[in-house]
Amino acid sequence: MGSKTDKYILNDESQSSGSSSPRLINYDLSPSVDDDLTLVWLDRELHIHPKNIEIQIKMKNLINSFRTFTDVPAFIEFIESNQANLFVIISPDLSLTLIRYVHDLPQLEHIYIYKSSRVYRKVLEQTVKNYSKV
Repeated sequence: MGSKTDKYILNDESQSSGSSSPRLINYDLSPSVDDDLTLVWLDRELHIHPKNIEIQIKMKNLINSFRTFTDVPAFIEFIESNQANLFVIISPDLSLTLIRYVHDLPQLEHIYIYKSSRVYRKVLEQTVKNYSKV
């Protein structure tokens, strides 16, 4: 049985392909996958971009428990009250504020930040280097 980070591999291909949307490149459906894992995606513009909608459909077919949020208070209420292991996908514009707040929640296993520009990516790299779940 591998580590939990080996099971969920998300890749931001925007650097190489010019695309600004994340892509799911691998998902291990082996029996060792935690049944109580919940994928939570927060983005204020989640339902605006067609590519995001396409990715949501794919995720719903792969993950038993998948939740999306465009509203920060509803997102925070959900993750604070949820006891399942959480894998959070978050937009970069919300990440700098929220990572500090949610990082130490025990149910939060991983945080994935996507769609960041090169300039913003440098700021994120400096900020998140002290957060092991990112």
